[in-house]
Amino acid sequence: MKLQRLSKIISAALRHEPEKYCIVLDNEGWGNVNTLLLNIAMNHAEYSGIIYSDLVSAINISGKKRHELDGQRIRALYGHTTNVGIKRTKIEPPIFLYHGTCNDNFDKIKIEGLKKMNRLHVHLSSDVAQAIRVAGRKTANPLILTISARDASYNGIEFYKEGIVWLCDFIPANFIIVE
Repeated sequence: MKLQRLSKIISAALRHEPEKYCIVLDNEGWGNVNTLLLNIAMNHAEYSGIIYSDLVSAINISGKKRHELDGQRIRALYGHTTNVGIKRTKIEPPIFLYHGTCNDNFDKIKIEGLKKMNRLHVHLSSDVAQAIRVAGRKTANPLILTISARDASYNGIEFYKEGIVWLCDFIPANFIIVE
């Protein structure tokens, strides 16, 4: 079984397309595991025999903590384009965080700051290598931005952490440094 692909399908279902998988998410993003398994099997022939342990394996292979299981409930922890209200606890960030982007986006970012765009949060990395990996999905030559996260926090920007991903609602341009 291709667990990495299954992990991506789970993410798509819980973050972006719950209706395609007949999943009803509650206001904190939780959906029913059995509904997810049944609809993955129906939508993807290669997973027609999927069982709960396959789901657990797909969740556990990732170095990032993308999903959370609670008995017969499952949710994505971040990356949503659907409106969910996961309760997050504000946490003080490290001095610097990083964000990888396409060079084409920089002119707009240096004026408007980093926006969450079609997601619920801006995603930041705790190290440059991770930021490069994330941005590498969209561009072969990413621009890495250094975020003065601690200064931003002291100025009212709230930060949250899910697994290895740092989240916030917005980073004003004056807290962004180009490497």
